[in-house]
Amino acid sequence: MSQVGARVCHIRECGTHSRELPCKAAATTESAGGAGPMDVADAGKPSEPSHGMERGNGLDGEEKSFERLEVLPFPAARSAQEGFLVMMLPWRNLFALGKMVVLNIAFPRAFEVHDFRTGVTEAFKFVHAALSEGDHGPLRDLLSEELIEKLAKEQPQDKHTAKPRYELHETRLLGLLRAWPVQLPEGDGVLKVQALFYAEEDAIVETCADAARAEEDGAAQSQSIRYRQKCLHAWTFERPLFDDGEQPPGDWYIADMDRLSWPPVHFPPPREV
Repeated sequence: MSQVGARVCHIRECGTHSRELPCKAAATTESAGGAGPMDVADAGKPSEPSHGMERGNGLDGEEKSFERLEVLPFPAARSAQEGFLVMMLPWRNLFALGKMVVLNIAFPRAFEVHDFRTGVTEAFKFVHAALSEGDHGPLRDLLSEELIEKLAKEQPQDKHTAKPRYELHETRLLGLLRAWPVQLPEGDGVLKVQALFYAEEDAIVETCADAARAEEDGAAQSQSIRYRQKCLHAWTFERPLFDDGEQPPGDWYIADMDRLSWPPVHFPPPREV
């Protein structure tokens, strides 16, 4: 396991996050070996018919709960932009990996492909969950100070509206967009790697019960709507580079994100009254 993944596990085990994060991946994570252009294309399809899930055996006075799934379509502009990004990803990923092969000659063990893929995927799920909840506390060891300041400036100020529950339905590392070393004035350097993630994000909103139906069934009714959106995230990871021979295990951290407003903006969408 890479240092990023190890630090995520260490944060979880030490209990620095006192309550369970609401966003847990429910699907299998795949490696960056194959980009998924079909996933992005499918995101623009109309929502499938919703099927409510009912809980409770229907006895009088027993509470029933229903959940309705609404898959949100891609906005046209974003669909075209991200579609082009995925189309170019195989070549960009191959070029970035080639640069890392050359870099490993000058800085041995600076970039371990398998460890990087495993570690950053775990980090993405953990950080995405904490940011969606609005909790920056457990992320101090995983985000750069500059990024934490940027996120604090973009954090919504309105705390009075009802807060949805966020979950990650599926997460996948598609590949690398860029990889480049940066020389520091003091002599050493840093290695920057920009990775592209595919995510299916859920926001669960509790709605008012249907009073007429509750009276007819003789049971309390509760309903929730699960909004789902499919999107891409480009996150930049960094680790130090040292001039004195073989590199120690990579101490990766997240230096930048393409989206800085958390919880996600306009998700879930406002409901019509």
